[in-house]
Amino acid sequence: MTPSPNKAIPGLGGLRFLLFFFVAFTLFMTIGLPLIIHYAGGEWALSAPDQSATAAFTWLGTGCFLWLLALWLFVNNFILDQFRKKHRLERLLREGRHAKGTVLQKQVAQQMGGNELLLLRVSFRNYANAEVETSLDIVDSNPLMNRFAPGKSVPLILSLDAGNPPVMVEGKGFQWNRTIMGIVVFVLLLLLLIPPSLLVYSYTRESRGYGWRYLGFSHPFILIAFIITIELLVYSLIRKKAGVRSQTSRLLLYGKTATATIISTSQTGLYINEQPQVLFHIEFEGDRGRILQASFKKIVDLLKIPEIAPGKTVTILYNPEDPQQIQTID
Repeated sequence: MTPSPNKAIPGLGGLRFLLFFFVAFTLFMTIGLPLIIHYAGGEWALSAPDQSATAAFTWLGTGCFLWLLALWLFVNNFILDQFRKKHRLERLLREGRHAKGTVLQKQVAQQMGGNELLLLRVSFRNYANAEVETSLDIVDSNPLMNRFAPGKSVPLILSLDAGNPPVMVEGKGFQWNRTIMGIVVFVLLLLLLIPPSLLVYSYTRESRGYGWRYLGFSHPFILIAFIITIELLVYSLIRKKAGVRSQTSRLLLYGKTATATIISTSQTGLYINEQPQVLFHIEFEGDRGRILQASFKKIVDLLKIPEIAPGKTVTILYNPEDPQQIQTID
């Protein structure tokens, strides 16, 4: 493997702007737009509320429940998860195994005063003595020493239980991302302030002596809470799907290398950036001389299609305990 030269990621300020824009756009579509449609339209003022008292209090309870659920989902996903990550890193520092890695690629992601946020591509030998690669992000407190230049050795700590993260640079603990945490705190304050404010404001303007009978699913108090809850549930499911990372982590730490022969390939019909996803069927020799067969999917550059014809070989990383868990080594 040939070390790559240093690379700087362009336009990090632009990425930060995109992050702020995405958050602002999401908040506007989720909160601002329902409020504008409801109060600018003024349809609520054209007729007296016709909900029964039972239905009104049911909608009130539903709205309160949805806001509490949304608040819990947000806190769990964006605040408590940060503390869980901090705890995992501290545990890794205490209990992890020391190893030596080699920097293959260094990217300067952000200048922070005298510090640099670096994205590193490093290689190391895992517990199965296989040469593997992974990406790490660290804060270099002394960039002038050039300790993480491509080709240099870097001390690593490997997790024993393939936790998340499975690998980290020795001595680099948890650090809060101020930009992200600032956004998180801002959104949390909105989730705390909007429900009571909206209840008081809407009751003052819309009750007209009928109590809570103006409430319904289309009312902003219910609708906004419903939309936020759905968004956070979808985000939670996506994070749960990303739990497959634990399998990837175990493969990284305990996987063995092998040379596999391609039996057949076929396109799945999925394209990413105009590159096709290909289903590979392969055969390779595993532990104790066993001949194993497995399949996996991978996005393939169109220019490399001739290189994956049946009969060609690829180097893979596989899990001896579950040979169906496979990753190619480019």
